[in-house]
Amino acid sequence: MGKRAKRVERLEEVSIDSRLEAYRRGVLQDDEAVASLVADLGREGRLDAEWEISKLLDHSNAMVRYNALGALGFDLGSTVRVGRMIEILFSDPDLDCRRKAAAVLGSLFRGEKNLRTLGALERVLRDRQEETSVRLFAYSGILDIVGIPRSEQPSPHRMKAVSEAELAQARALILEIDPNYLED
Repeated sequence: MGKRAKRVERLEEVSIDSRLEAYRRGVLQDDEAVASLVADLGREGRLDAEWEISKLLDHSNAMVRYNALGALGFDLGSTVRVGRMIEILFSDPDLDCRRKAAAVLGSLFRGEKNLRTLGALERVLRDRQEETSVRLFAYSGILDIVGIPRSEQPSPHRMKAVSEAELAQARALILEIDPNYLED
């Protein structure tokens, strides 16, 4: 068994409460350990750690940011730092973080027709310089927010490209919510 595997095995033997306390005291600093902690906090629905998790959206390590997005958005349903999530969507250097931000934003505002979030996702969808997979997740997020059931949506994992039809559909769906929507 390699050194890394042994370290991860030992880490999993320590309780989540002990690891959270170590993190709060500044003792737990290893990026891999922090990423594991934040994922575990999310899985356990630990709202008592929402503040700590939200601060990890600013962490220098992409895996930590990625896990913080998932914990906040999917596990806790927290909108505490939506502005930061949108920043990650637009400009995170990590492709997986941008993709996760699009998915999280769609999930957080599913069926709510939130124009701020729709506008952010449409901006990414229309950005031909953005990676295709991020654009596809932005499209899926738009469909979530406007209330299209998942069973009626194409999977962003199976789609190959963003077509003009998807661009037009996204714009039309947003215009149904706000006829004055003029995002370019």
